[in-house]
Amino acid sequence: MSGIAILKLQRAGFSEQQVEALAEYHEAGAATKSDIGDLDRKIEATRSDIEIKLSDLGRKLDTTRTDLELAIEKVRHEIEKVRHDIELKIAEGKAETIRWVVGVGFAQVAMILAVLRLFPSVHP
Repeated sequence: MSGIAILKLQRAGFSEQQVEALAEYHEAGAATKSDIGDLDRKIEATRSDIEIKLSDLGRKLDTTRTDLELAIEKVRHEIEKVRHDIELKIAEGKAETIRWVVGVGFAQVAMILAVLRLFPSVHP
């Protein structure tokens, strides 16, 4: 507490003991320039630490993003491969079904002709 403040308090009616007690209380709670300087240095050190950690986090994020992009591309490639395999199997299934249908059709015609030859009197 400054000398001028002490004088103003005494003129306002504070006793000398009251002014001294108030001054001691004020000085005990007041931060010194050294305290403020220490805090500024701690804040700056913390800011530097945060910037370093943010930079590291950014690099890790970039690495993770690259890894994910590679993994996604790999999965897309695998999906395309499976899709191609499925299309190939579907085409093979279609061809096999057509062969069976044609084969069964010929067998039915042969069966009908055989029955007609066995029973010629039924047919005019």
